[in-house]
Amino acid sequence: MRKSNSIFKFGFLGLILTLLQILPLNNTSFSQTTPEKAAELWNLRQSEIQQLYQEGNLEGALNSAQESVSLAEVAFGSGALKTISSMLLQAQIHGELDQLEEANQIYQVALETSVAAFGESDATTLSVLDNYGGFLKSIDPEMSEPVLQEALRLTTEDDPQRAARLRALGLNLQELGRIGEAEGMLSEALKAYKKVLGENSPETLSSMADLAQLYLTQGKLKPAQELFETALPLMLEVMNKTSFLIDRKSTRLNSSHALISYAVFCLKKKKKTKKTQQTKKKKKQHNHRVRSRNS
Repeated sequence: MRKSNSIFKFGFLGLILTLLQILPLNNTSFSQTTPEKAAELWNLRQSEIQQLYQEGNLEGALNSAQESVSLAEVAFGSGALKTISSMLLQAQIHGELDQLEEANQIYQVALETSVAAFGESDATTLSVLDNYGGFLKSIDPEMSEPVLQEALRLTTEDDPQRAARLRALGLNLQELGRIGEAEGMLSEALKAYKKVLGENSPETLSSMADLAQLYLTQGKLKPAQELFETALPLMLEVMNKTSFLIDRKSTRLNSSHALISYAVFCLKKKKKTKKTQQTKKKKKQHNHRVRSRNS
């Protein structure tokens, strides 16, 4: 990997210091538990975390998540996929509790652990980068850019997740005000979604709406209109279908957002058309007066 821009350069001493910082957060009382028993307890903790989270008890969910990490280390090993997933869940809950430093430390350790266990280009490591990038974006898009860039750089052309990473980076660049780069990324993302999932998938339609809205903010009304008019009938069709594979609430929200954007687009276009008509009318009246004077 290129040393100049790699985000994996934590250093051995830095990693040890980070581990020492987060060890008090995790319950180490399971060190004498057998792997079989630890695996059983880990499975119970997953249901417990989900229930507490749904109830809004984030503190309770965090305590269970911390225990889950310790249990996973005993049951599956420190570099196992389930251990890394448990760490990501713990980091996520820390983030939702605004415990940002703790969350950041755990994301970094999860990333270093995944690189050591699976390699930097493995799907597990890329998933950690995706999650870490999303966390950093919630704080500052400028902080998340190098992480999102690294995830995309390590993604192969035929990776099904490439479209999602292009989109994430494009939206991040848009927030940073780098509109030209954002447009390029979102255009690539739309092409990738169409290729992998087809034109009718919710992800493809959301990507269309993203790009159309970006066009709209730049005053590019014609390409925005073309995308909205393509996306809206397909979105309505998706909403009317009953499928357990589609998050209908999410799709409905995305569709509503697109409908609002399209309404704004139509108003802007109407105003522009009205202004053009007024200009033409004034010009016609002026020409008529000039001809009258000349005659």
